[in-house]
Amino acid sequence: MGQIRDGKSYQNYALLSDKMKSNIGERKEIGKMDINTALTVFLGLCAAITAIGSAATYIGKAKNKITEPDKKQDERIQKCEDRIRELDGRIEKLREYLKDDKSKIEELEKALKSANAIQLQCLLALLKNAKDPHNTADIDKATAALESYMIERGGE
Repeated sequence: MGQIRDGKSYQNYALLSDKMKSNIGERKEIGKMDINTALTVFLGLCAAITAIGSAATYIGKAKNKITEPDKKQDERIQKCEDRIRELDGRIEKLREYLKDDKSKIEELEKALKSANAIQLQCLLALLKNAKDPHNTADIDKATAALESYMIERGGE
């Protein structure tokens, strides 16, 4: 090293020496800070991951809450559609029953008209016979028509 001429140079040397020593100490502290910084960064990342996970959970819950009415509505719609199909089936059966009933009613009306016609013929024959007891031709025709009707109906 150079010569120390006065006290200032010595002080400068001492200061320079102290700075070097402190730099060496700082390096050790910087090394410790690096570990601390690394742990801090690691813990920060863990906290961020936890926060993201929690946010995802809340987003999932919110999505479920939002879509829950849709699911309930879909279930209600499905039940309504099933009920409509069931009622359509019942309506078809009722239409078949009505068709059968209509044909039976038409048959009964036809039979009733025929029976009424026979009854009126017989009544007319009786009235004619009451007016002229010797005129039995109308009674014979009415009797034959009534017998024919009874045979066709099977004696009901």
